[in-house]
Amino acid sequence: MPRPRPRGRGKTRSGSQRMDPEEGTTPPAPEQAACDPSQEESAAPVDEERADTDAVAGEDQGASENEAERTREELERTVTELSIQNEYLKSQIAGAQQLANSAEVGIGSGREDEDDSELVRSLKEQVERLSKEVQEQKQTQKVAEAALEHVNMSYAEADGKVQELTAKLNQAQLKIEKELKERDEKYVELDTKFQRLHKRAKNRIQDIQKEKDDLEARFNEINQKAMETASLQLAAQQELERARHQASEALRAMDAERQQLRTVNNKLRCNFDETRLALEARNNALEKLQQSMLEKEQMLEQIQRSMQSAEEKRHASVSELSAKHRKQLESMEAQLAEVSAERTKASETIQSLQMVLAEKDSEITGIEAASTGEAARLKATLEEIKGELTHLKDQHEKERQSWEAECESLREKLEALESARFRSEIESAKFRSKSAPNFLF
Repeated sequence: MPRPRPRGRGKTRSGSQRMDPEEGTTPPAPEQAACDPSQEESAAPVDEERADTDAVAGEDQGASENEAERTREELERTVTELSIQNEYLKSQIAGAQQLANSAEVGIGSGREDEDDSELVRSLKEQVERLSKEVQEQKQTQKVAEAALEHVNMSYAEADGKVQELTAKLNQAQLKIEKELKERDEKYVELDTKFQRLHKRAKNRIQDIQKEKDDLEARFNEINQKAMETASLQLAAQQELERARHQASEALRAMDAERQQLRTVNNKLRCNFDETRLALEARNNALEKLQQSMLEKEQMLEQIQRSMQSAEEKRHASVSELSAKHRKQLESMEAQLAEVSAERTKASETIQSLQMVLAEKDSEITGIEAASTGEAARLKATLEEIKGELTHLKDQHEKERQSWEAECESLREKLEALESARFRSEIESAKFRSKSAPNFLF
């Protein structure tokens, strides 16, 4: 920044030095000489304040300092101009006083000429006018000095304000550094917490993955068991088809025998009483067969009840259901074995009846009615067994579907957990990306 003050001080000093020999004739010269040291003393702190403000003040105070510097330069310029004018007027006054002295000397010697007296009067008037101008210049100089003092006071106030602002700035910097340290500590703590949560999430995901693998293994085992039961059902159905085919063949043979028996119907009329007894025995055997069929129906009802109880218990836990399912499969296998044994027994009874019918020709009419009724009963029993097997197959299919639905729900839960884990990873990445610029700050 320009500093025109030393030039102004130099000019004022030169002016005061020039006015020193004229102190006896002109009274304003000592006042100006006395004012110059005060101006120099006031200029020294002003320069110091200016240096301090240049070192401390920021961008916000630059404009005000430039404006104050401009006003100071203008005031110094006016002071220098006034001092120059004052010197010029003093020189003119000195010349006029010399002329007046010479004129007074000429008047004292004899006042020879009236023109000289007029010249003296004009010179006195000029001296008075110049003295008035000097007084005016002194007043303007005093006003300028007062303005300089005001500017110096304003500079002192500005320096005090700058010092206060620097103190506040230092306090704010300390506070900001403290806040930054606290923020860094908080970020470090949050980072540690986030790492712990990330580790916990990883462990939880691993546990869920293990549970998923276990559930898939159990689901595969259940599917294998269901396939085994389906294969067993198919085998039982095939056996029933074979038994049905054998029964149809037996019925065909019975039809052929019935035709043969019709030819010998007349021969067997005499043995009607014996055949009646045989028919009673056969009726007893048929009643026993009916009782066995009722027992089979009761057993099938028990199987249905056990299946219902198994369905109710299946919702409690998958492990208990699998165990009960195994037990039910074993019981079904035993029942199928019993049914096959009963079927063999029924075939044996049919063969024994055929032998009885072959031995006794007198039972033609009763055998026809009994054979038709027995065939209808056998067909009805076969249809019932077939319906029960289809019912069991439907129940197994429903159970398999329910297991598949449960597995699907577990898969959906696992997918939801994976999506939640993915969202948590995204949020953690966002949190890290947001916290990175703060750490840099």
